[in-house]
Order: sequence, then C-alpha cells, then structure tokens
Amino acid sequence: EHAGRVAGCNINPVKLSAFVKMYTREEAATAHRVMNHVPVDGALLRVSANMFWGCGFGPKEHFKYDTGETLFPIAEMSDADKKSIQEAKYGGGPIQGSVLVEEPDI
Repeated sequence: EHAGRVAGCNINPVKLSAFVKMYTREEAATAHRVMNHVPVDGALLRVSANMFWGCGFGPKEHFKYDTGETLFPIAEMSDADKKSIQEAKYGGGPIQGSVLVEEPDI
C-alpha cells in the first residue's frame, strides 16, 4: 500500500534508524500505520509509537505535538524561523500581518 509522499529521509546506519519526513500530517499518519511491522531483510520494521508531527518549528512552549500546530506571536519568531518561513519551498512565504502555515519544509 502507498504510504504517502516522502519529503526527506535521514538515515543513521550506526543506530539502524531513520527519520522520515512526509509532506502532510495525513501522509505521516498513513505511513505510520502502513509501515509498522513490515518485514525488511528478515526483520520487522518498527515505527515509533512516539511519532511526532511537525516537531521542529517555532517556539516550543507554544507547540501542540498532538495536532502539529503552533500558535504564537510573530514577535517571538527567531531570525532563523523567519528565514525558514520566507525561503521554504513548501509551507512558506512572506510574513505579513498574521500567518498560518503547516510546518514549513526546512
């Protein structure tokens, strides 16, 4: 079964682990459901039960890991956050007034 579009993947061969980034929350949830316990080279793939969506953008004290949403004043954005939003290929754009984004692809 198709799990969704992969936005990126970081593999750690030493720890035999990987971090897979999907384009949307729905695709991440599907990948989690479809890929858990899939046989790979004689072993079962384990997808962490602690899967987080969108953990990596904005001030952490405002982040809601269960929904992947962060609601915070633009004034609290770091310069790096502002640059990420403005330059992100997906989920970004100019910062004017209020901004609503799904975590930008940084």
